[in-house]
Amino acid sequence: MATREETFGDWLEKQLEVQGWRQVDLARSIGVSRSTISDLIHKPRLPSTNVCARIAAALSVPPEDVLRVAGHLPADAAVEELSLRQLVEVARQLSDTDRAELLEIAFLKLRRRDRPAASQSPRPADTSTPA
Repeated sequence: MATREETFGDWLEKQLEVQGWRQVDLARSIGVSRSTISDLIHKPRLPSTNVCARIAAALSVPPEDVLRVAGHLPADAAVEELSLRQLVEVARQLSDTDRAELLEIAFLKLRRRDRPAASQSPRPADTSTPA
């Protein structure tokens, strides 16, 4: 999410870096010209709500995050952590099978976290011979 000093362009440039994308990659993905993306990054130009939604889908981030950074939605101090919202957005784009697998992984991590510390240490190898 953009900070008060961070512009939409700063935020978008960081998102492209995280994705490993160039401006032209995003432009192609959302159906605009590369110069439009350049203008969003380098000029005090904000995207329409429609372009925000397309950027969100292309970058797999929640649309409300993009709309907030662009100034279309008010800043909300009580909004969940960004990583959690991103996880939800990614899960929405997965198949039912992949989503179920992701949920299984999450439950596995919870079970590991909730184990007593002693049970998390590796067990010594059984070196006894069968009788």
